[in-house]
Amino acid sequence: MTKSVLIIDFGSQYTHLIGRKIRELGIYAEIYPPKYLNNVTNILNHSVLILSGGPDSVLNKNSPSIDIPLHQIPIPILGICYGFQYISKEFEGVIEKSNQREYGKTLSRLVNQIFSKILILNNRCGCLMEIV
Repeated sequence: MTKSVLIIDFGSQYTHLIGRKIRELGIYAEIYPPKYLNNVTNILNHSVLILSGGPDSVLNKNSPSIDIPLHQIPIPILGICYGFQYISKEFEGVIEKSNQREYGKTLSRLVNQIFSKILILNNRCGCLMEIV
C-alpha cells in the first residue's frame, strides 16, 4: 500500500495546514468532509486517518460525526482537538464541559504516564476526564 493520509475536516482552521505539512514530508494526503466516511472502502487506500479539530464539542447535540464506527476502521487514527474528543466518546471515554475555552498552547498532563487509565487533557471545547 502506498503511504497516504486521509484527513477528515471537522471545520478546523488548521486542517489544510496539517495536510500541507504532511505533503511537505513527501506523503500524499487528501482532505474530505465527515460525510466522505460513509463506508469502509473509502478508507482502504490510505494508511492513516486523521480526524481534525473543529469549533464543536461532542457534548453538543448536533455535533458532526462519521457513519462508520471507529472500531471498524482498519488503519491507525489520530484525533486532533474535536477529533480526539470524537475518538474518546466513541470508545466510551468520559468528557466533561470545561469552564474555560482555550486557544493555542494549553498545559496538558498524562497521569501516571502510560499505565494509567486516567487521562486529563484540556482542549478548546471540553476536557477528557477518563478513558475507560
